[in-house]
This record gives sequence, structure tokens and C-alpha cells, in this order.
Amino acid sequence: MIELVRRSPVAKKETLLELGLSASTYYRWQRRYRCEGEAGLVDRRPQRATIWNRLRPEETERILVAARAEPEKSPREIAFWLSDHAGFSVSESSVYRVLKLHGLVREVTVVGFPAGPEYAVKTKRVPAKLRARLVSDNGPSYVAGAFEEYLRMHQMRHIRCSPHHPQTNGKLERFHETLKARTNLLVWTSPEELRRAIARFIEFYNQRRYHEGIGNVAPADVYHGRREEILRRREEQKRRTLYERFEYHRTQRNPATRLLAAPNKNLNAAPSAAEITTTGEPDDSNRS
Repeated sequence: MIELVRRSPVAKKETLLELGLSASTYYRWQRRYRCEGEAGLVDRRPQRATIWNRLRPEETERILVAARAEPEKSPREIAFWLSDHAGFSVSESSVYRVLKLHGLVREVTVVGFPAGPEYAVKTKRVPAKLRARLVSDNGPSYVAGAFEEYLRMHQMRHIRCSPHHPQTNGKLERFHETLKARTNLLVWTSPEELRRAIARFIEFYNQRRYHEGIGNVAPADVYHGRREEILRRREEQKRRTLYERFEYHRTQRNPATRLLAAPNKNLNAAPSAAEITTTGEPDDSNRS
């Protein structure tokens, strides 16, 4: 085939088009023939290229251990828990792929109802010193005259939700939904036992649960001013993890690399374009 194309009196492009052979395939065959002779033209089993950012085996194992220890956690919660406690960074999508591969993905059924038109007056975050507002639904206790008098005494403004539009008070409504999803899993034998369970959940919700809306930290971290430090530490952990994966896969592909190449001591610097080209294309394991 190579000789046929080479000796053709017409242009190679026309000859390849007539033979139904792509130019990339022809030049690949030609390159193999020059380097290896006829042995280079033998059919080869496709091999997956080395991806410099693929999870290391120990990272995959840590993901599975964490998921089996607390199966109620979502891939997002597992990813950020590992980033904070396991010494390496991993994305939510990578955790999901690992769990799906091992049959550990939970099916989540969302039960809800359609909301009404968009509320005209949207709630917004206000400074702490100006937070003299109460947002509530239209329950009997909130529309009672005695309650309104109490608010006037304390100079608090009362904002009622629009009927059939729980998004106005979305944070509290979402909290109630999360609370019910946890507490309704068991049958409680007494009101006091249920109260203790609710108290434990509130402590978990405020102190240890990762909230996506505030950067996947706990509300207590925001309240005590720890949020920025946590985000900075995660970013440093991510850069360190990327560097360690790059070095691991480069060493796995060529064991002599560790002896021949001087390691990059700057963990904050991403691998160069030339280094990535030699080891494969990056995947989206740690892209946010």
C-alpha cells in the first residue's frame, strides 16, 4: 500500500481518496515502516495514553473507603472531606466516576411541587448591624397581632413570603427538607428522642456539613472567619496533588525518569506544556 501510493502518478491526496485511506493513517504506516520495517506494520492492540492527572491507586482506594464508611454522603461531600483530611485534592466529578464504576452511587429522588410566579421583592444579604428583619411564611403564629406587636417593640421589619412561593424563604425551607430527609429515615419512640436527634442534626448542619452555596465549608467556618483560610489551603493542596500525580505517572511510564530528570521543587508551578505533551493529555479530574 505504501509503495502503491508512493509510485502513483497522481497526487498522494487523490490516491488516498481513491483508496479510502486517511492521510494520517498512511503517514503513520510510513513512519512505522521506516523505523521498524515490515514488523512495524503488524496490527497493534490500541493502548490508552498515559494521562498525567489520572487518580493514583491509593487515591481511588481512599475514595472507596470514605464512601463505604459514610454511604449517605454525596460525591461532593466526599470530595471536599478528602481534600480537607486525606492529604490530596480530588474533584466531585472524579469521585462520582469512581463510585459509579464500583456501583456505589445512590439514586436520589427529588420530591417537590411547582412554585408560583417569581417573587417581586427578592431577599438579599444585609450587614450584621442592619439585620433587623424577619422573613417568615404566613403561618398563624406569624400573622398574629401579638407577634406583630413584639416586632414593633424591637423595631424589626417583618417580610412575609409570597403565597405558594417557598423560594422567598429558600434557605429555611431547604433546611427543613434536609432535616426531614434525615429524621424520617427512622421511627422515633418518643418526642424527646426525636428532639435529641434534631439537636444532633442541627449541630452537624452548622458545624460539619459542607454547604455548596458558601464555598463548600460549614456555616461555623464562615461565622468564625475561617472560610478564606480553608479555601487557600485547599488551593495549595490542589497544586501539590497535581504535581505529585504528574511525577507519579511520569515515573510509571519511564522508571529511569526519576534518576535522569531533576524534580521540580516549586509545587505552585504547573507542569510545563512540553512535559504534559510527553506524558499524555490532561483530563478534568481536578477542574472546577
